[in-house]
Amino acid sequence: MLAGTAALFCACSDDSSSGSDNYTYEESGTFVADTQNKTITTTVQTKVDLCVNENNTYSWKEMNLGDEKAYMKYKFVGDSLVIFRECSNSFSYCSDRGLMFVGGKAGNLDGTWKSVTCEYDADDEKSRCYTLCSNVPGGRLTEEEAMAMYESGKIKSWDDIEGNPTLAARLSCIDDEYMNDYTEMTIKISGSSFTTTTKYSASTEETFTDYTNSRFMTSLLEDLRRGRIDVPNISRLFREDSSDMEDLIETLKSYDIVLTSQTRNSLTFKYKDEMLSINIGNVSIEDESGSLSMTISSSKKTCSLEEESGVVTESTCKAEYGEFFSKEREEDALGNEFTYADYYEKSNENDFEKCAEALLDSLFSKGKSTSNSGDCSELESEYTDCLYRGGTCTDIASEYSECLMNNSSYYDYDSGYNYEFFKKFGEKSNALEAKKAFVKNLRSFAREMNRAAK
Repeated sequence: MLAGTAALFCACSDDSSSGSDNYTYEESGTFVADTQNKTITTTVQTKVDLCVNENNTYSWKEMNLGDEKAYMKYKFVGDSLVIFRECSNSFSYCSDRGLMFVGGKAGNLDGTWKSVTCEYDADDEKSRCYTLCSNVPGGRLTEEEAMAMYESGKIKSWDDIEGNPTLAARLSCIDDEYMNDYTEMTIKISGSSFTTTTKYSASTEETFTDYTNSRFMTSLLEDLRRGRIDVPNISRLFREDSSDMEDLIETLKSYDIVLTSQTRNSLTFKYKDEMLSINIGNVSIEDESGSLSMTISSSKKTCSLEEESGVVTESTCKAEYGEFFSKEREEDALGNEFTYADYYEKSNENDFEKCAEALLDSLFSKGKSTSNSGDCSELESEYTDCLYRGGTCTDIASEYSECLMNNSSYYDYDSGYNYEFFKKFGEKSNALEAKKAFVKNLRSFAREMNRAAK
């Protein structure tokens, strides 16, 4: 909640240096306060740097987009100023939770107000302050503890947690290492003018770089068994998925697809006399931009992926990026329409996916059977009729599947299933998913608890 205070009065600009963990936002504007109804209307002149497109050329310009208005209500609670954001322009609706500030004089907006880690709930007219978990008896309420309480019947609903002061404090406290992630905001008000200064300090943490034990790699391998490659989002490289990766490797081994080597950014599998290697090359992700290079290769073929994307900056506002830009329309303060490049995505993903699918088809293809001419249409019809009648269809389903496996090439383009590469992997995956179903349900509850805490 407090992480969003930078937008309290205005749309703010970033005054920090690139790559820094510390950011300072400052903006000034004017406002009109209705002291009787306790409402505030702010006005900020919006000037932004954009990559403007004119006559097929691109130039980095400061554009005046005119005045931006925001609407909010306020209230004094003791010596604190509470500001309720996200109001409609008629003030018929406002957020029922307000941010709290101290330092000024109660009853007077003029002065210097500093944010505190507290919020005010207009519904029950109570304030709640967030404290460090190290200062709360028992520390943070973990998912495992909450799950155990739920399973034992100690808690049956969210009310059981919110109604218990100790549990509520443990649920809403802030871990010590994350306290720096909360913003510190100062509002200086004088007459009809204001200036906001917001300081943000991000806690530093080690980036996960064991890419072959990431969600990216497990997603990619799950795609490989289907023969259709869909490159996962680069952010998945930084999400650990070691447990699922171990399951995948063990399953592959049982079907003669053996992992022969693994580093943090490469995998090599052996299938019969063939080798399949996956290599993660350059990886970069910073703020809203990123890049990735990857290869999938056998002894006969190599497929290379090169991706680069991000918000357009002065350095990428160039004609050479033109074909990769996504463009937006906007009006300046005088009502003149213009086009600007907002985002770019430079990638050979489509060619890479086609190349990788052809590589897999060649590497694991077993050819077509000469018997039965690959015709399973009769069994398909029987299976469809059985399903239509509402039968169990177990026997006919098994026979139909066997026919497909015996009379299809490695990949059946209609069903989207690979029959040689991970021939029965899908069946085992389904069984594994069934075994994990109960655990997933429990984790779902845990995630709900975690979201409540946040």
